[in-house]
Amino acid sequence: MSEQDLATRREEARRAMEGDERLAARLKRDQIIGNRRIEAQRAMESPTHRARREARERAVRESAGLVEAQTAVERATREQANKLVTEAKAKAERLANQQQAAERARVNASRQATTEISQLKNMPTHLSSIRTLKTDMGEAVKQGKSLAGIVIQKGQSIINQTVVPDRRPTHNLLSLILILFFLGAIAGGGTLLYRQWQINSPATLPGTATSTPASASFFSTDHQADINTTSKTVDVLRSEIRQASAGALTAGAIDELTFSKNGVALNFRAWQTLLELHFPDNLIKNAESVFMFGFYHGKTRQEPFIILKVKSAERTYSELLAWEDKLPTVWNALIGKPPVSLATTTLASPSGGSSFHDQLIQNLNTRLIEGAGVTQPALYGLLDANTIILTQTRAAFLEILTRFRTGR
Repeated sequence: MSEQDLATRREEARRAMEGDERLAARLKRDQIIGNRRIEAQRAMESPTHRARREARERAVRESAGLVEAQTAVERATREQANKLVTEAKAKAERLANQQQAAERARVNASRQATTEISQLKNMPTHLSSIRTLKTDMGEAVKQGKSLAGIVIQKGQSIINQTVVPDRRPTHNLLSLILILFFLGAIAGGGTLLYRQWQINSPATLPGTATSTPASASFFSTDHQADINTTSKTVDVLRSEIRQASAGALTAGAIDELTFSKNGVALNFRAWQTLLELHFPDNLIKNAESVFMFGFYHGKTRQEPFIILKVKSAERTYSELLAWEDKLPTVWNALIGKPPVSLATTTLASPSGGSSFHDQLIQNLNTRLIEGAGVTQPALYGLLDANTIILTQTRAAFLEILTRFRTGR
């Protein structure tokens, strides 16, 4: 045995006989010695060796990390596969249970049907005998009656057993029709009575004022007149308007006309409906109840004007812009058609001349139609942010604007 083997055995025997404390102390001492050796080796190694060593250690760490990542991926794949297998098994079990339940239901239904069939087979069948000529003759012989009498007797019994149809639905339908007719007659009569009452009522027209006057003086005028519209036709009212405008007032004067029905002033909607003046629907909806109507007395003619308070001047102005070609027809209705001598010179437009054009008056935008070929001039514009004026000439507009600004 060599010296090396003897030394190895002695070391093994010594380690086998040492206690836990000595073993822990020796292991700690060996660890310290090993760490010192490693530090000494690293202190003496060159930069080249250090770089190689660090590269090897880095490669070892990265390979260990890659192995761990691969292990984690494999573990996740196995878990996912196991999950899919488990779900497939559960789904297969549920499908098998459903099939078994359906099969049991079919078997039970088949058994129940078999039982019912066997019960029906065992039940006695009761069929009424068929009535024939032979049976009638037999009964006639037994009862000592004639065959005709037996047949009549059977027929009478069948008739008596037949259910007589109930005729009450027909009677009920007729009664319902009569009731509906009667109610319709009552409703029609009531409607007629209501309309007759409306004709004699202050609230005949839509939107008629009931407490405050609908006409409003937005500025001072030289003369005022009220026209009572109760029980008057359109032609009569228009004639009274023309007569009122024919007064011999001085040039530049303004005459105001108000309208009432049974002592109650009319608002703009009721007034234009009563006189059959066709304004745009949206303009009527956008206009307030108060308005002013009258005449400006020019040098040669009386020029009507209408002043409206509106909820939205922009919306009203756009409605008037689309409707402006029909404005001269309103003046035709209020002051009459132009003279025949002038009407012969009219052009194709509704006003009898050229179309409207923009005109700036006192820094206010207006739309105007006038000229030698115009039979019924017209003008409209804004007096302020929510006041619209409809008239005929710039002279009327300027006089009304001056009084309107002074009166505020």
